[in-house]
Amino acid sequence: MGRIDKLVDKKELFGFQLVENNSEESAFNDDKHKINIFIKKNPETDNDVHSYRCSMSEDMLNIELPKLGKFKVESGNRITITHNSDIAPEETLVFLYGSCMGASLYQRGIIPLHGSAVLTQKGAVLFLGVSGTGKSTTAAALMQRGYSIISDDISAVKLEGKNAVLLPSNADLKLWKRSLDMLQKSPKGLIKVRNKLEKYYLPLKTDYDNNKSYPVSKIYILKTHNEETIELSKPLKGKEKFNRIHNHAYRKRFIKGLNRQKEHYTTMMCLLSKSEVITVTRPQTGYFKELVDAIEKDMLNEH
Repeated sequence: MGRIDKLVDKKELFGFQLVENNSEESAFNDDKHKINIFIKKNPETDNDVHSYRCSMSEDMLNIELPKLGKFKVESGNRITITHNSDIAPEETLVFLYGSCMGASLYQRGIIPLHGSAVLTQKGAVLFLGVSGTGKSTTAAALMQRGYSIISDDISAVKLEGKNAVLLPSNADLKLWKRSLDMLQKSPKGLIKVRNKLEKYYLPLKTDYDNNKSYPVSKIYILKTHNEETIELSKPLKGKEKFNRIHNHAYRKRFIKGLNRQKEHYTTMMCLLSKSEVITVTRPQTGYFKELVDAIEKDMLNEH
């Protein structure tokens, strides 16, 4: 079994302490501030996972992934991973940080969105979009201009009273090599996200209060087109505003599968009551500096 200091590079995510347990029994405690992780190897090749399966209930997610193994997430504070006998346990990290953490958040009544966020003087600014639209790269470019990145890939939104706030993730940035090249950063010395992918963890300096939550001032939905123009929409309103954000809920099918429709709707309505939502459409290639210039100019100004 891998050690947690080798497998999990952060002891805390979204304000929750990650704790590896040496036995499956000790992994089942109900400390609301901890997420207990038990990682073990499938001892028999015959029982390795070779096909996809998924089942969900309100406080339980079970997923079996070919070439990886079995993942169980319970009650928002217990994650059990049984990885296939022929892979290194580190290969399960992406799924642990991704779907497993997303399910844990939903089970705790916290809504994860598929995006990255930076901190400005006016609050957090979110970048949402489908994979490949430049969420992490845009956040990294703004970091080079002095902004703090407070979440990557998953941005967790929580209700505090009648306000929706963003929880800092304390996670490292995940960037493809082409994004590192664009940012003039070398992958030398960086850890790969997975052995066969040209995607790397970029360590971040935490220069903000990791125990504090932040209001969200603006949300940008990133898209691409075949034109050589960068277009920022007017702030979206009404049903369109809600639907655009709903479409970027992290692992959207978890909402119904884990019976979190009510929490999702309430949290989103509170978030959108205080946040502008703007669509940014950019060329598929090139014009990256111009894109970041346009976003930075817009996010520091009120409409």
